[in-house]
Amino acid sequence: MPAAMSVDITAQAGAVKVDGVAGQIHVTTEAGAVEGRALTSDEVTVKTELGATDLEFTEVPALISTTTGMGSVELRVPGTTAYAVDVNTKVGADRVKVEKDASSANHIQVRTDSGAVSIEPLP
Repeated sequence: MPAAMSVDITAQAGAVKVDGVAGQIHVTTEAGAVEGRALTSDEVTVKTELGATDLEFTEVPALISTTTGMGSVELRVPGTTAYAVDVNTKVGADRVKVEKDASSANHIQVRTDSGAVSIEPLP
C-alpha cells in the first residue's frame, strides 16, 4: 500500500501493525494490540476494547485520539512542538513528558478505563 494512502482497519481479534503511513489512520479492534512506526499521519484514531496501543510519529500530528477499555497507551511524538494533551485513565498511571499547551493546534487525546498512559517526546 502506498505510504500516503489513508487506512481504515476493523479487526475482531489479532494485532494490527502500520508502518510508514502518511494518510489518515483509523483502527478499531475488539481484542488485539495496535502498533504504528515511522508515522507521518496528520490524524490517527485508535479504538480498542482489549489491547495496548503503541504509536511512534516522525512528523508532528494534528490529532491523535486513542480510546481503550483495557490496555496501555504509549505514544512517542516529535519533541519540536507543544501539544494540547487530554488524558483520562480510570485505573493506571499517566506519564506525560511532552511540552503541553492547551491552545496548541496539535491535539493528543487518550481515554482508557484500565491501563497506563505514556506520552514522550522523540529526540
